[in-house]
This record gives sequence, C-alpha cells and structure tokens, in this order.
Amino acid sequence: MTRICLHVRARRTAGLVFTPFRMACLATAWCLVGTAAPAPSAEPAAEVWVPAMKKVHAEFNGEQGTFALFGDSITVSKAFWLGLQYTRNGADAEMVQAFELVKGYMLEDCWDRRGPEYGNQGRMTIRWAHENVDAWLKNLNPEVALIMFGTNDLGSLALEEYETKTRQVVQKCLDNGTMVILSTIPPKHGQAEKAAVFAEAVRRIARDLKVPLTDYHAEILKRRPDDWDGAMEKFSAYQGYDVPTLISRDGVHPSNPRQYAGDYSAEGLRHNGFNLRSYLALIKYAEVIDRVLPAKAEPPEAPRRTLFFQDFERDGDWDGTVTDKGTPASNRHVVVGHARDEYYGRKIRVGTGNAPPAMAKTTYLTFDYYVEGTDFLMVFLFDLDINDNCRYPIHGPVLGKWTRHTIKVTRGGPLKPGHKVDDLFFFAGEAGSRTARLMVDNVRIEGSEPAKP
Repeated sequence: MTRICLHVRARRTAGLVFTPFRMACLATAWCLVGTAAPAPSAEPAAEVWVPAMKKVHAEFNGEQGTFALFGDSITVSKAFWLGLQYTRNGADAEMVQAFELVKGYMLEDCWDRRGPEYGNQGRMTIRWAHENVDAWLKNLNPEVALIMFGTNDLGSLALEEYETKTRQVVQKCLDNGTMVILSTIPPKHGQAEKAAVFAEAVRRIARDLKVPLTDYHAEILKRRPDDWDGAMEKFSAYQGYDVPTLISRDGVHPSNPRQYAGDYSAEGLRHNGFNLRSYLALIKYAEVIDRVLPAKAEPPEAPRRTLFFQDFERDGDWDGTVTDKGTPASNRHVVVGHARDEYYGRKIRVGTGNAPPAMAKTTYLTFDYYVEGTDFLMVFLFDLDINDNCRYPIHGPVLGKWTRHTIKVTRGGPLKPGHKVDDLFFFAGEAGSRTARLMVDNVRIEGSEPAKP
C-alpha cells in the first residue's frame, strides 16, 4: 500500500505518516447478488480536497476543535468513536500519532456528543438530516462534521432522493464554513447491491464537492470480501454484536465482539466493525487537522482549586487498612487495599463526605499509588448524576515504586462539569490474586474554570 508522508508542523509529531484508503473493488458486493459492476472510482485526492477545504475554513467563524457526528444508529452508538480516548490496543505508529494529533486539537466533549441535538439518532435517514441540518449548524457551528446516512434509507429512499439530499446537506455545511468528512455506509444483508450503489453515490458527491472521504464500505469488503455478513449461516452460533466479523448478526450494524473490544491491530480491524469505523474516522480527521487546520493556540490554564483531599491522617470515610509501613518519606500514613472484592484483586474505596464535590469545567484527580504483583490498575469515580461509575484505566502503571499520577477526569466521557462524585475506587489485579498489592495516599480532586472574557 502506498504511504504518503505529510509534512507536519513543528508543534506536532515529526514524521507523522498517514495511509489514505485504497478503494476495494465494489464488484465484490455486486457479485454477492450475481451482478456485474463497473470498477469504482477513487476517493478525491488530497491535492484536490485540501485547497477546497482551506477555502471553506476561511469562512468559519466558530470555535476551533469542534467536531460533529451526523448520522444514524451507527453514529449515535457509543461503540463508535467514544472508546478511542480510553483504549487503543494494538494500534500501529500511524494510529498512535493520529490519536495524539486529534486529542491535542479536538474539544474533549466531542468524543461524546450524542443525541438528536447533536445530529445523531437511531432509525434516521438523510431526510431527517435535510430537515434539521440548519438547526445543527446554528446551534453547534462545528468546524468539521463527519456525515454518514444511508443504511436506513435503503428501504425507503430511491437513489436520486438519497443522493440529492445528501449533496444538499453537505453543501449547507460547506456554506456555513464547516468542513465535511463524508463516509460511505457499510454493506447490508439482503441489500448488498443497493448499499453498493449508495456508497458509490457518496463517493461521487465527495469528488464533485471536493471533500475528504472515509470509504467504510470499501474497507469492510477489502478486509472481509467473502464473509463480512454476520447474518451468514457460518455465524449462527453467535448473537447480537458479538460476532467475529465486521457486521453483526442482524446484518445491519457493525459488530462489536468482546474478544476484540478496543483492539486496533490488523486482526482486530478484521473482526470489529465499530473499531474499524472509529479507526478510519480518526485517520481522516487527523489528516484534515494536519493539512488544513491552523495550529491551535493553547490557552493559559486557569488556577486550580481543591475540591476534595484525603491523606488518611485524620478522620474520614474509606474502606481499606491505614498503615505507617512502607510509606514514602513525606507520608506518615497510607491506605492499603483489601482483597474482599468479587471482581478485582485489591480494592480501596475513598468517600468524599457528606457534601460531594461538583466537578469543575476542567477537573483533575491526583493521587500517589504503590502497586506490585500486577500491571492492572483502574480508578472509578461514582457519578451521582448518572448513578454509575466513570472508569479510568491506568495504562502501564509503575510497579514497586511510589508514583504520583494525575487524570483529567472531565475529558469528554460521562463525567460532566457540575456532576457530583461521592466515592472513588482504586482497583489492582484480577479477582483472587494473591500477589497483587495496592496502596494509595494523597487523593486530591482539583478543578479550574476558564477565565471570563
């Protein structure tokens, strides 16, 4: 596969490499229904869409880093896009660098902008987008919008209406100064021929309007030309999304098998349909950031204020054993994790008291930890507003040495500014582990608010 090296601005990772998609032969999809088809046309070359998008962006008057997701159930699902910020197992160097670029540029809450007010909702068609895109652009004013409609349209819209309304939705975005990344739909069980026709229509729009494209349809067929369809008899032993191919048992939605959750290796991208879509969107958005968008100025961080602190030197609410053995020189007491948990080897709970703190616009959790006998370390914050835990894995924890760690907990996940947290949980090791050891100290939640203009 041809690889194109982009010249990256000095503020970004030097030598950033992107791999543009190569169109897989659409004849595969047509052959499924025994019909010949002409060879598909390639996506617009970067040399075409980059200057066109620079011209569009020159008219943009909104906030840098706003990224909108316009689509149906394949977009509103949190199996798409959201998990990228937490887990990217098996990612190659290209994906690692693309993620760092996106993470540094995109607004954090854009990982999780879900619902009709954000332009995504299950069972919707391009008609819905056509009716609502003006309101989305007015209320959200995104810098970049990823658009994918068509799967639900297959049963109710003719090609002419689908292509016309898609073209008009894209044009409205461009007229607003919003750059568009178009995406083809995945192949669909029982409607493979029409899905291929709709995919080619999207490619045609991308070429005509000179916008970048993620060719999800072609990438699925390239990786699984003969068995992309989870509704096939060979997958009858599986259920729902837990199918080891790229489309679920319903033959409609991307798959999300547990075995390949968060797996972005070449093998994972052949088995998890939602991961494949997230990967393609990440690579293309990173390319848009690198080639089109101006460097994002880093605003000075507002002063932090302490929302909660526990050093286990005074009365408080926690589950664990306080000890003065094995503590850092600066700490008199720490808390040791216990083994009385059904799911993890060691557990510590720290309560925030009778007045749970509300999270600030930007909120950080900082703590000292000592872990040995396992490389698994996880933190939960219990969010009273959603009545659920917000999970923060600590990748590659330092073993056998007291270490200070900071997590930005309001980073686009379910924990939002204003939400209250009443318990923090620290976990290490698998259930039943006899070797895992966990100690924690100096648990601090700090928040900062942006300065008012």
